Amino acid sequence: IGELHLQPSSAADFYKTYFLSSDPSLTVSLREARAVISGGTTGLSSWTAGEYLACWLDGQDRARLVEGSRVVELGAGSGISGIFALKRWRGIKEYSFTDCHGKVLHNLGHNVERNCVGWSVVKEEPLEMVSEDSGTVARVMELNWEEFDEDTKLEADIILGADIVFDPRLLPS
Repeated sequence: IGELHLQPSSAADFYKTYFLSSDPSLTVSLREARAVISGGTTGLSSWTAGEYLACWLDGQDRARLVEGSRVVELGAGSGISGIFALKRWRGIKEYSFTDCHGKVLHNLGHNVERNCVGWSVVKEEPLEMVSEDSGTVARVMELNWEEFDEDTKLEADIILGADIVFDPRLLPS
């Protein structure tokens, strides 16, 4: 791990393609860090729980769940689950990818843009895109749970999260 931290960030990053569905054309390609903890965060790599959430979202009965819904994903990290959901289900109304680390949000925005081919960027910072086909809106936004208050504007019909609490300090005893 130490060698990876000493290398320039571009040398420590790589692209990985995930096949999460029985449909081989449905792939998610992500830029990730090689190290589990990189740049002071765990959110620059995909975790197994995110893969499992994406596989769960692949079920046929999930269309009914997400159709016309506003979805918020907590701790979206590299974006594996949400990007898969957007590619799999065209009927999602809005999908908000949230995280709290600046490097994670930058990488997440890159991954969303790279995978959402045929989408238009509506706003650069924070990233907001719209699908030309379905009208689905995707957002990448900061959400710090320690600073979350009543003024935070975030509406959701469905809240998703996978392996979102890694740091025990985030869970008061």
